[in-house]
Amino acid sequence: MWTAFPRGEWVDLRTGDPEQDDVAAAGHWDDDRVVRAEVIAALLLGGVARVLSRR
Repeated sequence: MWTAFPRGEWVDLRTGDPEQDDVAAAGHWDDDRVVRAEVIAALLLGGVARVLSRR
């Protein structure tokens, strides 16, 4: 997420299994699929510099 955010890239934490990706089961997801609020806040509040790209 730290490298994708400044570039405007997507971060996809889905497994590809619709049953496992159901948000109703989020309480059972592994830690590598959980994004803490502190991380999101840091990104939104300027925790990393934006990378300009030529598209």
